[in-house]
Amino acid sequence: MKSFAILALGASVALAQSLNDLPQCGKTCINNMLNIAQTEFGCSSGDANCYCGNADFGYGVRDCARQACSSDDDAQNVINYGVQYCRGELHQHALFAKFSLTVSFCRGCCQR
Repeated sequence: MKSFAILALGASVALAQSLNDLPQCGKTCINNMLNIAQTEFGCSSGDANCYCGNADFGYGVRDCARQACSSDDDAQNVINYGVQYCRGELHQHALFAKFSLTVSFCRGCCQR
């Protein structure tokens, strides 16, 4: 449990404050997943409760970041942004807790 707390703390330290702070790969990944949330998840534009409540949204951000970003640091910053964004929207949502744990524990998987 200590390692999770340390990972969560590390994730919050390097967090981009807004979408504009992300590298281009991150902007692309987030925007692509927002579009997918509307077309495939049936979410309305701006309905963060809907798309953050779908674990596939988080997995999509993670997978896209790993593929699209040229550095592990950029990919991790994109993932952290997604986690923090949804944390603000769904701080008590069970699916978010599952996504957050998965991303935190898979952080080491991001090594190429």
